[in-house]
Amino acid sequence: MRRLGGNFLQDEGTITICNALSESKASKLKELDLSSNIIKVPGANALAALLVRATELTTVWTPAHEPYLTTHLTVTESSSV
Repeated sequence: MRRLGGNFLQDEGTITICNALSESKASKLKELDLSSNIIKVPGANALAALLVRATELTTVWTPAHEPYLTTHLTVTESSSV
């Protein structure tokens, strides 16, 4: 698990991390903790795109205070886009 919770990440940081993880050929990351950060719609969109591309990533912890993100996302079935 990569714990990035509580780092005051905003959209720009979240997008950068998501882009780096989606471009990594060696990443076997299964869980990503982004809780206690300030992620809004642009960051959530980058996170959604990462979940589509990163088939190993099955669990993402997101800020509970954001109304458009759930506290815990679990990917149960991957699909191709």
